[in-house]
Amino acid sequence: MGYAYRAMSRQRILTGALAAGFLGLSACQGTTPPINGAPEQGISAVVLGGKITLPSGETSNGKLWIDFEGEEGKNDATVPEVYRLVARPQQPLLYRVEPGTYHYAPPRGVFGGTEAYFTVTAEGRSFRVPFPRDILRRAPIRVRSTKIVSLGVLEATFTPALPGRQPTLRVRLDDSVGTRRKLIEELIHAMMDPNAAPAVRESTVDWTRALDQTLEELAAESARPAPYRPGP
Repeated sequence: MGYAYRAMSRQRILTGALAAGFLGLSACQGTTPPINGAPEQGISAVVLGGKITLPSGETSNGKLWIDFEGEEGKNDATVPEVYRLVARPQQPLLYRVEPGTYHYAPPRGVFGGTEAYFTVTAEGRSFRVPFPRDILRRAPIRVRSTKIVSLGVLEATFTPALPGRQPTLRVRLDDSVGTRRKLIEELIHAMMDPNAAPAVRESTVDWTRALDQTLEELAAESARPAPYRPGP
């Protein structure tokens, strides 16, 4: 009986270690934050949209994803936040995130290593292209406490190819002021839809002040004169 008890203890220890290991791996890979959740004390949010254009036209059947990594913790023992943000076509999504400074990064694999590719699923098929350098070069994004930041729209465009060949894929992030403002307006419209779940509509009411402030800031940004760029 004693041996059986020790074996059971080892089994429990092994099970606990495996569970902790899987949790650690999922944390390295990046976690998907709550979508359209109600604000909590000090929490912030980002809004992301998606667009997939096939040779036959736009489709709502697909998704794109990108990592949103915290700058905090790079030079100390603190582990930075790593979020996996999923963008869905024609569906602006509000993700709750911790306040801080973030940058875009290629999605991490199961063991935490970054992948050099950007993956898009469309109409039940998956496509991969090298991760766009222009997205990597974006300036860090400051997400202030209790505020909402409109990130823009991740776009995937498929260009027709010759018969027997795969279509070419181009991925970009449209973070122009007009696009970011339109994204917030579409989010408000979608969350206030009478057919939306009651919890979603209540969340919109809770985020009203932050959404209004975001629209005001984007309106002020669009009114600023374009920066001077000397000619060649």
